[in-house]
Amino acid sequence: MPLKQIDRTDDDRLNWRYQDKTYNEMFKAWRRKRKDSIGFYYVSKPNELTYLDGYGFVTDYPEAAERNALRRVMNVIGVTMMILGIIDLLYKYAVPNLLTVFGADIYFDKYTKTFYGNELLILAIDTFFSVIKRLIPLLYVYKKMQMPIKVMIPTRITNRTLFRYAIPVMLFTAGCCTAASGVYEQILHFVGIEKDKLFDIPDSKAVLVLYLTVHIILIPIISEIHTRGALLQLLRQFGDGFAIVITALLTSIITYNLSTFCYVFVSSLVIGYFTVRTGSVITAILMRITMAAVSYGVFMIDEFASEENGGLIVMTVMFVILAVGLVSFIKLLIEHSNNFSLNFKGRYLSFTDKCGIIVSSIPVVIGLTIIIIHTIINITFVMRV
Repeated sequence: MPLKQIDRTDDDRLNWRYQDKTYNEMFKAWRRKRKDSIGFYYVSKPNELTYLDGYGFVTDYPEAAERNALRRVMNVIGVTMMILGIIDLLYKYAVPNLLTVFGADIYFDKYTKTFYGNELLILAIDTFFSVIKRLIPLLYVYKKMQMPIKVMIPTRITNRTLFRYAIPVMLFTAGCCTAASGVYEQILHFVGIEKDKLFDIPDSKAVLVLYLTVHIILIPIISEIHTRGALLQLLRQFGDGFAIVITALLTSIITYNLSTFCYVFVSSLVIGYFTVRTGSVITAILMRITMAAVSYGVFMIDEFASEENGGLIVMTVMFVILAVGLVSFIKLLIEHSNNFSLNFKGRYLSFTDKCGIIVSSIPVVIGLTIIIIHTIINITFVMRV
């Protein structure tokens, strides 16, 4: 007979109160599984030997259990970073050359970081690699972690009041970040880094429609299922605040673009917060689509409008976006402030200790190295006379 086990997973109740009952039950059942090496389980008196049937004596303190679980989780996430980084490098620097050998009309200019050739072929290749670089890591996480689908990709909205404000708040965030990007780009220019070209817009109108559909709808859906779905939910057992920050950081560094790093990071923090607070990845998808629509909309106005009217149109659009978002945000704070709060209760390790575990993970270090190399390759330096 095993000694009495005291289930402390109900201590998570404050952190999971934003989810429905099914999510809570399935999450705690997943975390309690002894064969699940990435969920930490503990007892109320860790200084005493506790025997668990089929496992043996448990002597670890909760801090040690959390440290071991986080290390295993970050090893898995590190592998996903490696997969994503390698696929992106192959997409730009290997596949075009290979296709050219077989007579395909495609060429990637390493200096301008631009694809040339058949626009439909370029879009097809771009879509394929954009999907698989997220889908393969997603499937790897699912296979390795064995998380229940309803935990990995929660869809039930538990806070409809906050859900209704998600898109207006995203408009406000995107507007503020777009306005602040000008200052950030000037700082980068001052240190010798030129602003990167954000989008390669096709000339063909038919291809352009497909391009916008892929990049404003399809890719945001897959991307959010991967980040605010699998990765965010996996990291929540170490604290909601920690999970939101880490997933936002991962989202921003895999753009390989210093010009957009702050924009993506801040926007991802807001998306992560609303995902947790509304209990659904649907919120993240809609906010990400909104973010993409604003980015592409402003870019295309600036790109195709006349020089005389382009600046004025962009300023008018940004003013409307900021006004709508600001009014909605103020209304949310005044009328529904109780729905806006979030408990950032952590676990046993401090945030600094958790960051130390992350940077000590070999797969994470390798993944970061690949991402940094790709980012450096993408940098265009200012030509000074």
